[in-house]
Amino acid sequence: MSNAAMVGASGTLAAGSLLTSCSGEKNKKIKEILVEYMEGLTIIDAHEHLMSEEESLANGGMDIMDALLTHYIPTSFNSAGMEKNRKWLCDKNVPLEERLGAYKPYLPYVVHTGYYRTANMAVQALYGINRLDESNFLEVNELIRNDLKPGYYGRLLKDHCKIERILNQGSLGKNDGYNDFVTDINRELMELHHDFRRLWEKYGEKGMTIDEFAEKCISSIARNHHGIKLQSGVPFPKPSFKEAQEQFDHYLKVQSGSRDKASLYLLHQVIELCGIYNLTVAVHCGIIWECWQDFYRTSVEHIVQAAMTYRATTFDLYHASIPWVREAGVAGNQYPNVNLNLTWTHEISPAMTISFLDEWIDLVPLNKIIGFGADSKSPFLTVGNRRRTFDNIAEVLSLRIKKGEMDIEEAKEICRMWLYDNPKKIYKL
Repeated sequence: MSNAAMVGASGTLAAGSLLTSCSGEKNKKIKEILVEYMEGLTIIDAHEHLMSEEESLANGGMDIMDALLTHYIPTSFNSAGMEKNRKWLCDKNVPLEERLGAYKPYLPYVVHTGYYRTANMAVQALYGINRLDESNFLEVNELIRNDLKPGYYGRLLKDHCKIERILNQGSLGKNDGYNDFVTDINRELMELHHDFRRLWEKYGEKGMTIDEFAEKCISSIARNHHGIKLQSGVPFPKPSFKEAQEQFDHYLKVQSGSRDKASLYLLHQVIELCGIYNLTVAVHCGIIWECWQDFYRTSVEHIVQAAMTYRATTFDLYHASIPWVREAGVAGNQYPNVNLNLTWTHEISPAMTISFLDEWIDLVPLNKIIGFGADSKSPFLTVGNRRRTFDNIAEVLSLRIKKGEMDIEEAKEICRMWLYDNPKKIYKL
């Protein structure tokens, strides 16, 4: 009897046992089983920029343009040639039909992008409408606005999406009544290698050495955060303590002059201290969220030396470093302290995500991949991103089952690891 037809003594399906042929229908069935399994899971949303519910309800409440434009869809429209800015498109003093009119000439060029298809999935999941287009913009607008009542976030994020905890970078926090639900990832250190003035104003004390200041920053942040956010660039070599301290003292005294060595030294210090204080270092890698940016400066290559140098520090690399997805996979393979986060990738390009995720299974230990983060300002689009995430993961794993490389119970366990266990472990929640 072939392995594909065997059932183990425990009753668990052996690899490939659900497939006795290569028919697309049976593969579709497996994919549906996996999606249904994920739909029932409690999950952790490992990266968001959610505004508060109060902001969503303010000034007459969010409309369809807010829901779409607080995300990355405008990047596609701008790339296609639309020059209108987001502020104008979200100005409710301008009639909605006029604002939608600015979209329409470019709509045929972007409807097949991952960003726009994520909005489609939100509309499908929430309202049963298959496709968002100019024929139903106004209808969907009314549906969104009818949903905007107190408790909107809880209904979408907790009840619909089954999210246990959100790792957020934005204004959604303890004052919004979600102190049992939201963990903020601190962003104060993102531009530390450029300036430390604001940090000094918040954490500095007269007479501190540069090392004492770095430790005060991290020890304070560690009291109510599980991680910090950095851009990918960590320049080397690290300046000496002597040259950094001299520059630090001079800058604080006169509030002018060079600070590059002091700032860079501080950046290195806080990364090292994160390992001591159990703060995960989340790193933006790869593709940028708007047009006209140099995305090469955020390549995964710029974090490799830091990962090798600060081995006690846990790193979480965002966005698969698209387009450097294979380099990111190799980083996950080579460095025990480097984890890979699929936040945002599922909608940037579903096809690319399916392709590299299949490769990552060959390269990266399964306990080092975080499967979901919507990277959104609006829970409306979190709903769509969640559905897209489940579809992509199920596509990859069902193909592995089809090839006899795993069974469906193994695939379900992988789903649980990526969507719940791994982010919980990596961020010590």
